[in-house]
Amino acid sequence: MLHINSNLIKIRKAEKKYYDSMSKTIKDRIANLANKPTKKLKEIYNIYYYIGFFEEWIEYDLKTILIGRPDVLYEKSISITPFIRSWKDLRICIEYVFNYEYLCDKVDSRYDAYDLAQSLGINTCPYCNRNYTSTIITKDKEKFCRPAFDHYFAKTNHPLLAISFYNLIPSCTTCNSGRKGDVDVRLETHLHPYVDNLVDNIVFSYKYSTHTVSGLEVKIKSLSEKEENTLKLFGIKEIYDTHTNELQDMIRMRYYFTDNYLNILKSNLLAGIYMSKKELYRLAFGTELLSEDFINKPLSKFKRDILKELGIID
Repeated sequence: MLHINSNLIKIRKAEKKYYDSMSKTIKDRIANLANKPTKKLKEIYNIYYYIGFFEEWIEYDLKTILIGRPDVLYEKSISITPFIRSWKDLRICIEYVFNYEYLCDKVDSRYDAYDLAQSLGINTCPYCNRNYTSTIITKDKEKFCRPAFDHYFAKTNHPLLAISFYNLIPSCTTCNSGRKGDVDVRLETHLHPYVDNLVDNIVFSYKYSTHTVSGLEVKIKSLSEKEENTLKLFGIKEIYDTHTNELQDMIRMRYYFTDNYLNILKSNLLAGIYMSKKELYRLAFGTELLSEDFINKPLSKFKRDILKELGIID
C-alpha cells in the first residue's frame, strides 16, 4: 500500500477543481429531482419534501461530503445510515443526487471521471504498485483510458460517499474488481492511501520453495494487523507470486556482481557523467528509489526491498 500525499500541490488543485465542478453538478441534480427523471423517482409521492431536505442539508454539508477527510466522511455517513435504512425514498434520492455513474459518463461538456483522473496524475495503483493507472486523452480529445476508482467505503453501504473525493481511490482494474468488492472496511482495520503513510512497515522478501515452478516464493512482512488485513484484502502476496521472473533476475544480478552494482555501473560505464543516485537507480533498475516516488513506476517498492535484501543496493 502506497501513500498519496494530499498536501502535494497537484492533489490540492485537483481537490479544488473537483469541488468547484461537482458542487454545481450536485445542486443541478437536486433541482432536477422535481422532474422525476428515473423510474424509481417517479414512484416517490412527496418528492418536494426531499428537495427541501436536500437544499437545507446541502447548504451546510456539501463541502464536507465532497472533499471532507476520510474520518469525517465516515462519521457523516454513519450518522445518516439509520434514516437511509428507514426511508427507502431517501436512499433513492441520495443515489440519484450523488451518482457515481453520472461522474463516469464520458461527456466533453462537463467535468467527469477523466478530468478527476487527469488532475490527480497518479501513475500506478497505490494498492498494489503493480499496474499503471495512466489517463490517456488523445490529441483529438478522445477519452481513451483512465484508472478505475475504488470506493474505499463501499457505495452500497455508504451511498452518501459515492462521489466523495477522498473516497475515490485511483486504482488498477485488478484491485478494483478483485476480492474487496463490498467488504465493509474501516480506517481502524484497513490502510487508506490518503491517510496512512506506512510504506516502510511492509517489506517484500523471498524464500526458496519446492511448491512453485520457479522454486521461489514471495514473502511479505508487516508490522500490524491493519497492514495484514489490507494485504489479504487485495491479494498482494498472490499477485506478486506471479513476478518470480523479476525476482530471479535480481538474484542473478547478485550472483554476477558481488560488489555494489550501482558503484560498478557508475565507475565503469558512466565515468565522467554526473548523475544523481535517484537517476542512476532509475537507469539501472527501471524503478524508483525513494518511497515517496514509488507511485511513479510499477514494482518500485517490490524491487527496492529485494535489492536491499540481496545487498545490491545500500
